[in-house]
Amino acid sequence: QVDLILQVMPNAKTIGTIYSSSEVNSQIQVEKMKAYAATKGIKVEEVTVSNVNDIQQAAQNLVSQRVDAVYVPTDNVVASAMSNLVA
Repeated sequence: QVDLILQVMPNAKTIGTIYSSSEVNSQIQVEKMKAYAATKGIKVEEVTVSNVNDIQQAAQNLVSQRVDAVYVPTDNVVASAMSNLVA
């Protein structure tokens, strides 16, 4: 996904990510993405959520941090509110 982001946005320097802190699968994916992003010189800003109600605030947090792109791992909590995230 980092390579895809760089293909679309070659000047990207910061990637934001939103995921549920209670989903181990998401934690693993984000850790792997962060490690790979570091090899490309990309900074990663993380925001975790506990439930669907936190997603709007998390997205606003990433916007205020001026991230260039947002990476969303395979995460059930975030997926259930994806329409709020991309709006």
